[in-house]
Amino acid sequence: MADINTLIKDINKRFGVNAIRKGADINDEMNFKIPLGSVSLNDALGGGLPSGRYITLAGQESSGKSLLAYKAIAAVQNMYKKKITKGNFEYEVVADDGDIPLQAALIQIESGSYSEEWGAQNGIDNDKLLFCQPEGMEQALDIAVELQKAGVEFIVIDSIAAMLPTKYIETDISDTAQMGIKPLKLQTYHGKFQSFNNTLERNGKLPTTVLSINQFRDKIGGYGDPTTVPGGNSQKFTNSIEIRLRAGDYIKEGTGTNAKIVGRVIKWKIQKNKLGAAFTTGEYDLYTDDGLLPKGSIDTAKELVVLAVLKGIIERKGAWYYMDSQMLAQGQDNLVRLLRENESLFAEIVKRM
Repeated sequence: MADINTLIKDINKRFGVNAIRKGADINDEMNFKIPLGSVSLNDALGGGLPSGRYITLAGQESSGKSLLAYKAIAAVQNMYKKKITKGNFEYEVVADDGDIPLQAALIQIESGSYSEEWGAQNGIDNDKLLFCQPEGMEQALDIAVELQKAGVEFIVIDSIAAMLPTKYIETDISDTAQMGIKPLKLQTYHGKFQSFNNTLERNGKLPTTVLSINQFRDKIGGYGDPTTVPGGNSQKFTNSIEIRLRAGDYIKEGTGTNAKIVGRVIKWKIQKNKLGAAFTTGEYDLYTDDGLLPKGSIDTAKELVVLAVLKGIIERKGAWYYMDSQMLAQGQDNLVRLLRENESLFAEIVKRM
């Protein structure tokens, strides 16, 4: 048998740089996290969505799926990368002192659900956003592949459920179309996604993260969970993480006839997680109208109080809340209000999570 270093050299000469390498040469520095708009969800995910993965965000109607995706896009647009060298190999990493901005793209299949104003309100820089409205499923997936090959770091597909194959578009509604087209095309795309990410990493480029939004559908027959998501089984295997959202109680302000619905409690569940604990659950307050917080806001201060007490970062004694033996506030509402106003205290607690 050939010397291992000679073998590696010969294989790389034949199949390209880094076609094969030692495990010690894997560049873990290329991995980073993409925060969502929820403190509790980020905490459960170890800081946010893992880079270079295919992730599904599924849920009921009006459960804030697109909103979380937009906040993730905004987070990516505020990240920068730089090139570093390890041995003879140069590769990209996300860093505070980076000088190359990360690129995000939105493939919007559901017509009219995105506006420049709504995106800007959620922190998106529309001048930097790559925005696509495809004519059909095949075009959407082909564009996603081209964006990935070009090195776009983050792609949101909104949504898988709304994708319609060209054959369906060209067929009269009264005619019977071939079944199973969508799952077959998604299966091909999922294979390409994995392959092109391997190519990017081998060439020292940050791999692409895809966040696919999906919707719940009711199963026909069967046992167990009555809900499913359209798109076939390949996405179940491709998913590194699947997050499910459900709308809970209404958030009301005012009393009696003056009561106004300003939001919903959103309950989340990490249905699948290859990188951490699955079946983790939590919730947050989402404001769907202007109230205590502006429309489209997640009450992150309230989330943080609950989490910090649970983790022992903040200590509760009766109605009083303390951190490092220093009194912060009396009553949860007052502490939440304090964290909304004191950004440095908010950041310090997040840092200790």
